[in-house]
Order: sequence, then C-alpha cells, then structure tokens
Amino acid sequence: MLLPRSFLLKKLIWLILATCCLSPRLKADVLTVEVDFTIPVIHQLGPDAVIIPFTPLGGLIMLKAKVNGEEGNFILDTGANGLVLNDRYFQPDRLLRDVEGVGLSGQTSRLGVKRTDAFDLDELQFPNARAETIDLSQLETRKRRRILGLIGYDLLKEFEIMFDYRQRFLTFSRVDKNGDQLIALPHTVFKIDSVDFELGHHIPVIEVKVGGRKKRMAIDTGAEYNLLHVKRSRKLMKHFKILSTLDITGTGQRSVEALAGKLYRVVLKERYKCGGMSTVITNLKELESIYHTKLDGILGYEFLAPWLFSINYRKERVFLHKLTYVSP
Repeated sequence: MLLPRSFLLKKLIWLILATCCLSPRLKADVLTVEVDFTIPVIHQLGPDAVIIPFTPLGGLIMLKAKVNGEEGNFILDTGANGLVLNDRYFQPDRLLRDVEGVGLSGQTSRLGVKRTDAFDLDELQFPNARAETIDLSQLETRKRRRILGLIGYDLLKEFEIMFDYRQRFLTFSRVDKNGDQLIALPHTVFKIDSVDFELGHHIPVIEVKVGGRKKRMAIDTGAEYNLLHVKRSRKLMKHFKILSTLDITGTGQRSVEALAGKLYRVVLKERYKCGGMSTVITNLKELESIYHTKLDGILGYEFLAPWLFSINYRKERVFLHKLTYVSP
C-alpha cells in the first residue's frame, strides 16, 4: 500500500528527469525533522518584505540558506511540499517504517520520521520548521554542486513570491489571511495581469492552450524542461518537433520511453504567445498520484524564465508584472 510520504521519492525522480533528462536511479530514506531555517537577503523592510539573490543552476533556482547554523545551497522547488533536507548531511534520528515508494519504473524505498532544530533563509527565519530528509546525492552528482535540500510549499505559502530570472532575484512579501501584502516593495506593484490557479495538493495548476486545446499544467520551478503527459498529447503532436527518444530506467525492472523535443503554439490567457520550448513527453501517471489531480503536463524553466511574475498562494493567483525593471 502506497503511503503519502512516498510522493517525495517520486518527486525526486521527476526532478532529476526534468533537470537532466537522464536515467534516474534512486535509493533513499524519507524522514520528518524540525529545524531552524534562515535565508540571506540583500534588502529588507523588516521580516515582511525581503529581496533574495539566487544563482541559476541550469534552469533551477539555487539559494544560500542555513539549517541549524550550517550554510549551503538549496533549490527553490514549487513542486515540493515543504522543506526537504539531504540526508547525506542531516542524519535521521530513526526510521519509523518501511513502505513502498513507486517511481517511474517500480522504485521501492524506506520512509520514516525524525525531528531536529533550525532553518534560516538569511534574515528570513523559519524557527522549528518541519522538514523531511531524503538522499539527494544523484541530483548533486548531475548538477556537480553540494545541495543541502529543497525549499517548497510549506515555507512559501505565507508569502507572495516575485520571480525575476533575468536579474536573478526573488522578492518575498509576507501576506495576510486574505493574501494582501503587508509591505509592498515598489518594484512588486507593477502588475499588468493575473492568472488564477488551483492547488494540486500543493503545486499551482493553471490552464493554458496548446494548439487551441485547453490543458491543465502545473507550475514547477524544480523542472528545467516542460513535461507533457503522453496519454493526453496525441492531438498535440503536430505542434511538437521530436528531437530525440529517451529510455528512462529506474531501479525496477521496467523502462519508460520518453520523447524530447520542442513544443510550439502555447498560449496563456488567449493573448500571451510563447515561443518554442524544450519539452519531454512521457507518462505522468505517477505525478498525478503525487499531486492528487489531473495533469496534462508541467511548466518548468522553459516556460517561466521569460516572465516577470509572482505566485500568491493565499489568493491562488499568479501575477504578471510589467517588464519595466525597477531597481530593488
């Protein structure tokens, strides 16, 4: 029987797939911890409005942060449910139980629960933050960086987060129960449009059109490439240029075939047209089980990078900003 924690294992498999499009092999324990977490900032108006620089790691957003005083690299991942720590550096207290975690081709791993002390995103502090641990060594190997963990929904939901891939910074604006910013920094107020989303478990899901057909797509900053569900892509193939075929093999005995190429004719809100984007077509059944919702695909870096946008979880809305830069 598949238990809820196994979605972390599946998410990690998809993170590796979407960042590298290679054959993932994963063996991991997943445990729960409590930590103090801090993120460094370059500008702030108290704890309610901060600007945080990031380093591009391919198409991923890499931040500096501290866990229990230890500083290192973290990936901001809107597809993760909360704070995830690399068990290479944060040893679990104990393994509570063995359960199956099913991935692309039959992955099985052990899961458990644990608690610790502290997490800081510089001056943005998260004392006693709840976290889980998992083996991220394969992601480190593929990206050739020491990665302490992932930052996901549980730490992001109390903020409106502005993403600026061009100038390489994020703005965290704390919001009230209605989703209104407590303090609005000047560069965050130039909003020209918005897109409503629903939360698929914890990931934002929006509607776009591909070749005139409506598609439900999740917004995932932990994916460098877009993904399309092979079961719902047959009528989109005339807008997809195949560049290569991938054979994705997990630790199970089955392999999964995927197509890599360019996706065209993606339109947001009937008027915002996207250029051709690197996209992988494969079976996303496991992702649908992770997020408990129907998904036609995932929108990653290829879709997100050209936009200046904010995600507001309380309002369940993505805001599009005017592409006129105001120095933060």
